[in-house]
Amino acid sequence: MSTGIFVMSFCLAKLVGSLIGFCYASNWCRTCHVYFKPEDYDKLPVISSEELYHIKRDPGQVIGSSRLGCQIRLAKNMEGMEVRLPERTGPGWSEE
Repeated sequence: MSTGIFVMSFCLAKLVGSLIGFCYASNWCRTCHVYFKPEDYDKLPVISSEELYHIKRDPGQVIGSSRLGCQIRLAKNMEGMEVRLPERTGPGWSEE
């Protein structure tokens, strides 16, 4: 596993789903919104208030294990974790 890179970058490199990182990891567009299994969520770094704010702006897509892939770096303790994408990703998919 490639530790140190962002989940978003890994997904983009592997062409996973339709994840886009529209804001280039500046934590504002939510196009790298991902889900982790609830049992894996506590193994992730603590979510920042800014990331939480942006996730909550994504109505209909938020679940308890939502995170932004641009805010999480892959680490050894994440090996074997599954990442899921919301049904919709891309520019304009959750405009306010």
